[in-house]
Amino acid sequence: MLPADLKEWLFDSLQGRLAFVIVLETWLVSDVSSTNIFGHDPVAALQAMQEGRALRRFVRVKATALSILIGVPCTIIALIFGIHGGSLGRVAILAPMFLAIPFGVIAIGSWLGVILPYRYRTLRWRWTNRRQWRVTVRWLVAMMVPYWILGLFVPVTIYLARFTAGLITNLHRHVRAPTTTLEITMLVTCGLAVATLFLAPWGTERLANWRRNHLLAELGEPVPV
Repeated sequence: MLPADLKEWLFDSLQGRLAFVIVLETWLVSDVSSTNIFGHDPVAALQAMQEGRALRRFVRVKATALSILIGVPCTIIALIFGIHGGSLGRVAILAPMFLAIPFGVIAIGSWLGVILPYRYRTLRWRWTNRRQWRVTVRWLVAMMVPYWILGLFVPVTIYLARFTAGLITNLHRHVRAPTTTLEITMLVTCGLAVATLFLAPWGTERLANWRRNHLLAELGEPVPV
């Protein structure tokens, strides 16, 4: 639905099927199953909050497990597209990027799980409390906000990697620019993802300390039946 020029600028070399993989991966890492890691495992989260190192480890373990569940299938889909589309070489260069993106994004997404946590509720409970509009609105906001924020974080990361690749290839004009640009984009994206995986949990810990009373009240509620 976008004009051709805008689409060309937005997706650059990641067009068509590769753009689909990026959009699919962005949608998966923005889902509440990836961002609401405190609310979906309150017992382990409450135990981890007792000590900073344990909390950081909790976030990294959750982010790693979820990233594998998301990154591996998306990478396989990208490779299948590459085989059928005749662009396996390009996709093979970018494959580590597809695998790495969720690690950093989910680690950042854990911040949203601290700011907007919510407990699992059964459909019976939702229906019984349907007149509590504030609870419903808060639930809807907690579900939708990650798509807006992380939906921007993924392309910003890729554009930052593309910008860095462009600077490097412009400084070395004798290299094969298209292939080299893709390789540098992949390496920078993977580097950012790994750095975020290790650094973001420190931010999660600070946010958890700031929201400690709220988290204890929210996560300590009995699970409804």
